[in-house]
Amino acid sequence: MCPRARITCQDYLVERNAFDKARAQVKLLRDEFAKFQNECEQKSEVCQFFGVWLMIVQIIKHAVASDREGNFHQYAATVQDSISLFAMTQKMIARLKELESSLM
Repeated sequence: MCPRARITCQDYLVERNAFDKARAQVKLLRDEFAKFQNECEQKSEVCQFFGVWLMIVQIIKHAVASDREGNFHQYAATVQDSISLFAMTQKMIARLKELESSLM
């Protein structure tokens, strides 16, 4: 199916094929990064911190984008993601208090 633009069907198919290849490469890169991040988080607390930091940055980015676009559904999803972040933070605080009390 060719769009009604000034490009030919052949040009459209070439561009579409290039886009599909790039999208596949990005998916592969994301999968490899997720695998690396999981392995790293199992080995290092710095990587765990980095993973949480990336999650916070992503939540803030989505909140700003949803506010600018006026997209209520994306905003609701951002709020839902941030609730899980706060729950995780509460677990970390409880763990730190437990550790602190065991050291005293």
